[in-house]
Amino acid sequence: MCASENQLDAVVDMILQLTLGDLDDSDSLDNMTITLKCGHTFTVETLDGITHLGDFYVKESEGRWVQAITPETHGESRVRPACPTCRGDIDALRYGRVCKSSNLAILQHNISSKLSKLLRVAHTSLGEALAGLESAVTLAAEKCLPYESPSPAKLAKASEALEIFLQRQPELPTPSKTLDSLDEYHGLPPAYTKLWKGVVKKLLQAYRQAQQVTTHRDSSIQTYEASLATLFEEEMEYFASNPTRAPPNIEQRALQLARMRIGQPPPRASLRFTVEAFWVTIRVLISLAETANQASKAIRNRDGSTENCVPWSNLAEYFLKRAVNDAHTALKLAEGSESWNKAAKCQLIVMQAQFELVSHRCRTVIDHKRLTSVVRADLVQLCSSELEVARALRLKVAEEYISRSANDPEGRATWIEENFLTPTVQILDNWKELRQAVESGVWYSTLTKEESRDVMRALMSGSDRLSHTGHFYECVNGHPYVIGECGGAVQRSTCPECGAAVGGSGHAVDAGNRHARQFVELAREEGVQASPWAWGPGRG
Repeated sequence: MCASENQLDAVVDMILQLTLGDLDDSDSLDNMTITLKCGHTFTVETLDGITHLGDFYVKESEGRWVQAITPETHGESRVRPACPTCRGDIDALRYGRVCKSSNLAILQHNISSKLSKLLRVAHTSLGEALAGLESAVTLAAEKCLPYESPSPAKLAKASEALEIFLQRQPELPTPSKTLDSLDEYHGLPPAYTKLWKGVVKKLLQAYRQAQQVTTHRDSSIQTYEASLATLFEEEMEYFASNPTRAPPNIEQRALQLARMRIGQPPPRASLRFTVEAFWVTIRVLISLAETANQASKAIRNRDGSTENCVPWSNLAEYFLKRAVNDAHTALKLAEGSESWNKAAKCQLIVMQAQFELVSHRCRTVIDHKRLTSVVRADLVQLCSSELEVARALRLKVAEEYISRSANDPEGRATWIEENFLTPTVQILDNWKELRQAVESGVWYSTLTKEESRDVMRALMSGSDRLSHTGHFYECVNGHPYVIGECGGAVQRSTCPECGAAVGGSGHAVDAGNRHARQFVELAREEGVQASPWAWGPGRG
C-alpha cells in the first residue's frame, strides 16, 4: 500500500471500526475503498450504507447491485449524504443517483416551505374576511338601486368576454377578475360592481393569495415529464420492434419501465399545495355565492318582489358552477399526481359543491314562486338521481382507496372512514332534506343554527311553560311550532306560515306533523331535560 502511517491508522469501516491497515487485498466491498474529494477514505460497504444505496438498487445474493429501483420516500425528506469525518459532500460517481435524489429533495423542501407560507396567509385572510361579512352585505343591499335589465347587445358582449376569459387557463382556478367585475363579465350596472367590490374585497384578497400558489411552476416537474416522455417513447419503440416480448398492456408497462429508468419519484411538492390552494378558492367561491344569495334575500325583503333579486341569484349560480368546475380540476390534479388522500378529499368537495349548486337552483325556484307541478316533478327527480349518484360515488371512492395498496388495509380503512365516509353522510342527509323541501314547496332551511338557537331560547323563556325537549313540532311543510304544558297535542289549529293543519288530539299530532328535529337537538345541546312523556321525541 502506498499510504502513510497516519493514513493506515485512519478508520475506514465505520461499522467494524477497521482501519485502512486492517484491510486485505480482496475485491469484496468491505475491503475496497473510495477516497472522497475531502481526502477521507472509507470502504465501499461503509459508503453504501451511509448513502442508503439499497434504496436505489436491488442487491443479489452475492452482494452485487444489479438493478435500479425507484426509492420510496414515505413522506420524509431525504438528506444529502455527507462524509462522516468532516461532513463534506459525498460526490463519488457511484453515488450519482443518491446525490441527485437528495438535491431534488432539498429543492422540493424549499418549494414546500415557500408555498406553505403563502397558503397560511390565504387561510388567515379568509378567516378575517368571513368575520363581519353578513352585516356588510345587508348594509350594501340597502343601497342597491332597482335593477334595470341591460340591452341584449351588452349581455351578449359580457357573455362572450366571460367565455373567452374562462378558456385561457382551464387548469387554474376561476380568474378572480370574473368574480368582481360584474359589469364587464356579467352585464350588471357599474353601480352594482362598486357595491359588490366593497363587500367582497377582503374575500377576494384571500382568493388571489391562494390563486398565487396555483400559478407557481416547479421547473423540476417539466424536466421530469420531458424525460419520462422520451423514455416512454423508447420503450414503446422497443416493444414495436420486438412484438414477441410485448406484454398485453404495452402502454402501462412502457410507462412503468420509463419511470424505473428515471429512478426518481415524480416531484410533487408544488402539486400538493396547488390542490390545497384550490380548496381555499372553492371555499371562497361558495362564500361568494352565499353572499350573493344574502343580498338577494335582503333586497327581496326590502322591495317585496323578486324582480330586483334576479341578477344576484344569477351571480350566485355562476359562483357555484365555477366551484363545481374547479373541484373537478383539483380532483384531476390530485389523481394525476397519485395523491390518493387528497383525491379522496377532492371527491368530498366535488360532492359538496354539486349539492350547493342544485340546492341554490331549487331555492331560487321556490323563493321566486316558479314551482309549477311540472318543475316540482323535475326537481324531485333531480334530487333523487343526485342522491343515488352520491351514494354510489361514496362507496366507489372508499373501495378504490382501500384497494390501491395492500399495505396497512386497516389503517387505510380507518382513514377513509374518518376523512370521507363520515363527512359525506351529512351530504346524503342534505339531499334528502332538499328533496323534501321541493316536495313541500316551502324553503324552510332559512335560519342559521345560531338564529335557530335564539328562537329556541326565546320560546323556552316565554309564557308557554316550556320545560323539556318534547314541545317542538313542525307542520307538514316544515314550519316550526310549539305545544305547551306536557307537549302533547290536545287541539288543532292552522300554521300561520302556510295554513296547513297543526296539532292533533289525544296527545298525538295529526299525520304529516312531527317533532322538529332541529329544535329538539338544539334543546338537548342547551342541556334542556328530555321529555318525560310517552309522546316525547324518540319515545314513539
